[in-house]
Amino acid sequence: MTMRKILILLCLLTVFSMTACTKHEKPTEPGKIIIDDTAKLLRDSDELYKLSMTMEKLAQYGNVGFCTVEDRYRLKSTEDYAVSAYYMYFGTESGILFLIDMEYGEIYIETDGYIGDFIGPGKARAITDNVYKLATNGKYYECADKAFNQALTVLEGGRISQKMKYYSNAAFAVLLGFLLNFMFLRRLNRKQAATAEELRKANRSKCEFNNRDITIVKREVVRHSSSSGGHHGGGRGGFGGGGHISHGGGHRF
Repeated sequence: MTMRKILILLCLLTVFSMTACTKHEKPTEPGKIIIDDTAKLLRDSDELYKLSMTMEKLAQYGNVGFCTVEDRYRLKSTEDYAVSAYYMYFGTESGILFLIDMEYGEIYIETDGYIGDFIGPGKARAITDNVYKLATNGKYYECADKAFNQALTVLEGGRISQKMKYYSNAAFAVLLGFLLNFMFLRRLNRKQAATAEELRKANRSKCEFNNRDITIVKREVVRHSSSSGGHHGGGRGGFGGGGHISHGGGHRF
């Protein structure tokens, strides 16, 4: 593939991502609000009330859930638990679930439907990136409240900080630079090899061309494979079963 074709492909991908539209209609009625504080992280009824008021603002876009967990008698990962909990509470309806996993020290956002169109894995990770330090400092109510408020900002068309996205874009630019540089040097070396062959055929003075060592930096991206609820059986509290597929992301604290 030529350099021109690569640049054209990158431009097309950018245009496609910018023009992508939502797939679901906005719910006509407010969604449910679920608070399942099994780990008892909310300190008092005042925090419970204030958090429910924040969640109420999001309910116009779908169901809203806050869930905490702390024991090992459940599914193997935070993502698995979030997927199964979401399906148990909301099925495949529009919604957002914010989970604080005390066992694995991870916060996670799971979404679907209309809300999932706006807050997919990328935005979910961005939100959790912005709030995880509050969980690290034991400020669990503040962590959840800020996460829900940032989700509301996204749904209302506002912008939130996406530091990791900027880092990823910078890394991508570096890798693209390595690729283009590699292609240029490869073409240059081919030309040099041809010139050397011509010199040898002409019986001129001996010429040696040292091969350049080009180090390609490989950036490995760990991807969580999306899996349906049918693979999430055996969780505590009846979690498991169903057709919900993960649309979320999280951050350890």
